[in-house]
Amino acid sequence: MNNPVGIEEKNSSFNALNVYPNPSSGMFKVQIVSKNNGVENSVIKIANVFGEEIFENKTIEAKTDLDLSALNNGVYFLNLFQDNKLISTKKLIKE
Repeated sequence: MNNPVGIEEKNSSFNALNVYPNPSSGMFKVQIVSKNNGVENSVIKIANVFGEEIFENKTIEAKTDLDLSALNNGVYFLNLFQDNKLISTKKLIKE
């Protein structure tokens, strides 16, 4: 029996997603490090702790500023999608 064990690799062009400063008063910087320096067909969606989408940014660059200062203080989740597939999630703290 040959049953290989391993971790499934996502088919994505992204290497890393960095969000800073975190926590923040509302101005976050998002940096996407990709294999081919491209972020085409990518969308950032922000969700609250209940999973409700409360913000969406379809026009993103490798470095994007997000102004979430209008949101209440709390915990949020930044979800990065490419071609409608979830690629990465980061927890944000707005204070």
